[in-house]
Amino acid sequence: MKLEPTPSIDESLNSNESRASLDPKPIDSSNLHTATDELQHVKLTKTRSLREQIIDDYNQTIQEETDATNTELLSRRDFSPEDALSIHLTQSHIPQDLHDPEDGSALEKDLESQPDDKLQEPEIPDGGYGWVACFSVFLIMFNTWGNNAAFGVYLSYYIANDTFSGATDLQFAYLAGMIVFFSQIFSPLALIVSSLVGLKKTMAVACCTHFIGYLLASFSTKLWQLFVCQGFIVGASYSFIFVPAAALIPSWFLKKRGIASGIVYGGTGLGGLTYSLSINAVIQRTGDQRWSLRMCAIISTVLISLSVILIKFPRPVKREPFTWANFKKSFKVTLLNTKVWLSPQLYSVTTWFVLQLFGYNLVLFSYATAARSLGLSQHEASVLTAIINVGQVIGRPMMGILADKYFGRINYSIFLTAVIFILIFGFWMNATSFASLLVCGLLLGYSLGVANVMNSTFIADAFDKTEFAAAWSILNMAIAPLVLFVEVIALKLKKNDSTGNPFRNTQIFSGCLYVGSVFALLAAREWHIRKTLKARRSKSIFELEKLSTSETPNEEEIEQLRLRIAKYDELLSGNIIDCLKRMLYPLKI
Repeated sequence: MKLEPTPSIDESLNSNESRASLDPKPIDSSNLHTATDELQHVKLTKTRSLREQIIDDYNQTIQEETDATNTELLSRRDFSPEDALSIHLTQSHIPQDLHDPEDGSALEKDLESQPDDKLQEPEIPDGGYGWVACFSVFLIMFNTWGNNAAFGVYLSYYIANDTFSGATDLQFAYLAGMIVFFSQIFSPLALIVSSLVGLKKTMAVACCTHFIGYLLASFSTKLWQLFVCQGFIVGASYSFIFVPAAALIPSWFLKKRGIASGIVYGGTGLGGLTYSLSINAVIQRTGDQRWSLRMCAIISTVLISLSVILIKFPRPVKREPFTWANFKKSFKVTLLNTKVWLSPQLYSVTTWFVLQLFGYNLVLFSYATAARSLGLSQHEASVLTAIINVGQVIGRPMMGILADKYFGRINYSIFLTAVIFILIFGFWMNATSFASLLVCGLLLGYSLGVANVMNSTFIADAFDKTEFAAAWSILNMAIAPLVLFVEVIALKLKKNDSTGNPFRNTQIFSGCLYVGSVFALLAAREWHIRKTLKARRSKSIFELEKLSTSETPNEEEIEQLRLRIAKYDELLSGNIIDCLKRMLYPLKI
């Protein structure tokens, strides 16, 4: 990552940026130069220790959160993909004056440009019919990603039985990746179509194709038919159902958004648990997968249809007509934003997300199959898939709450990632009994969804709201080609001997993916730390400027500010050692 040189003290003192957000009171230039000279002298002779600076930055973080108004804090903290999708879906045009992510938070600038009374009383219901809308999105997640989370039951059944004559394990492995591939690759298109056609219409058509896909899959007699129906049609339908639904939560909630998001995220885990047990029960009772596919078709369609009926925005939405010109304009904004493509932050977050989601699907789809290879029954394997989803029911809602309130999003994501690869290397690789695999699956399930929950917030933290659609689309498209081969790789790494653990190489590979994702996230963390320190340095310089020119200067405060700025100059230098310090700097990020 290219490190920008830290601006000199004179440049910071005279920059318009450092003056814009503070009191523009005229200052005596002679006093200003005196303060600058003294600061340069302090920089050359004395700086505070790193420990003192860490304590000081921690206290500043606490003070910033205390001083912020509730509405402002919630808006900054909880800006999510739903916010940006809502902007994309409800605006008739997208502004072209895009900001530089290095130049501070666009959301902060937007908030600062609003009158105080608008900040204090946003036009957001924070409840009422919003709970019905929240329940609708919960059902969407329950019946799309929750349904997909149970695919491991199908995969272990297809591989263990000669369901389609002549089909190989690798061919079934491609089917596992196809559903996620098409659901990811069509996300940008679903975003564009929703913004032009409308929320309910897009979801209603996708619900119909979703039903057709599952129903035709139950009548499939050849493998290519299963690929088309359960792979392509169902996977593509997921995109056009869940992407439009994602725009609802911020329209209805602000102060209660954490609770609402927890309910929505819990739908994926609860859906995986319910469908895992139900699919296995139907397979055991009927002897094959046909009626389980029909069950998925009927139940998911009924529940999604109920969501389409109930779901709505809290206020009327103005849209552009669906024309070829408007489609091209939306496509350009969504996928051809050169400023987003040239942002280094995009690649660190995208690399992290790709490695995380690759590992997530590898573990989720392989866990039951690996258990079967150790001699466990089909029923026990399906219970293991279900127990992972129990962990997700608990873990996903907690991630956002704990990360925002206590640890910071990136910090908590790094911690959970470390937990995952420790569990893989230290627990899963050595677990052979059903009981030990149950405990391991529960712990893995709690942590595995970190990328699914946090990826959008990382993009939101790094990009302007008008850039989010492009960055989020690129993020989703980047993972699509890789997830197509995720289970193929898992089976290729499988040992063909009957002794020991046949999936050991698969487990090692998935663990290494999570280790690699930590380094990608550390690069993103360094970017955020550098941006935060730059902002605090500019603020400290201006405070020093004001104190130095006041009629009754407080020498103790002036000295503290000088030492703080000198330490920021040291931390913001461009050498490798200070870059590593920023990566590991203990700040809530």
